[in-house]
Amino acid sequence: KQPYSNYSFNFDQGASDYFNCSNVSVLQNASVITWNLWVNFHTQDFNIIFGKALNTTDVIQFYTWSAGKGYFWLKTAGSPVTAVIDPLVPGTVPLNEWAMFTIVFDGSQSGNDRLKIYLNGGATNIITSYSSTPPATLPNTTDDFFIGRGYNGYFNGQISNFAIWDSVLTNDDRINLYNNGAPQDLNNFRIEPVNWWPLDESSSYYGGTDWITRDVKSGQDGDGANTGNVDDLV
Repeated sequence: KQPYSNYSFNFDQGASDYFNCSNVSVLQNASVITWNLWVNFHTQDFNIIFGKALNTTDVIQFYTWSAGKGYFWLKTAGSPVTAVIDPLVPGTVPLNEWAMFTIVFDGSQSGNDRLKIYLNGGATNIITSYSSTPPATLPNTTDDFFIGRGYNGYFNGQISNFAIWDSVLTNDDRINLYNNGAPQDLNNFRIEPVNWWPLDESSSYYGGTDWITRDVKSGQDGDGANTGNVDDLV
């Protein structure tokens, strides 16, 4: 199958480039959320794929740290929980190759079942440990949501086809999203996402100083910062 688009954004950690999507309100105090995105890691060290908030009180953040471990960090009113994927890069996901992550948060579940991460449409949660029990709701924060940035860091690599649902996607949904490795048009998906940044050539434009990447569902467009190179879209 042909992918919906062959384009993605190339983030340069050294240049500190990212997109600020302002407050994505569906995440605020949410009890059910699914994130789905395609990622191509260029390094195995500190990489923040996405994050909400730049403080240490209320945080949502997906990132890698030393030795290529993956982390999903939730912090509500100063109380943290960290889900660890060990190994992630390059142990589970090779460098310079595309991978699809589906992150499911469901506060109606009990214990660690509230937060699961799936790779490439698989049926198995790839989280290997939890520092404590995930909360029943996400942090109630109006802080901005970032692609390619979070608390104290940025991303080095490529990101494409980033979507958020206010529902739990099933195993069949994840398989269909992976689509044998070919990202698809989510306008035709069984459940349309609440937010969708294709991060491609048809939904992004260069304003002469920085790129703007459109949220084609809710208008939460991402304003680029330090994205001054026209070849950031690759």
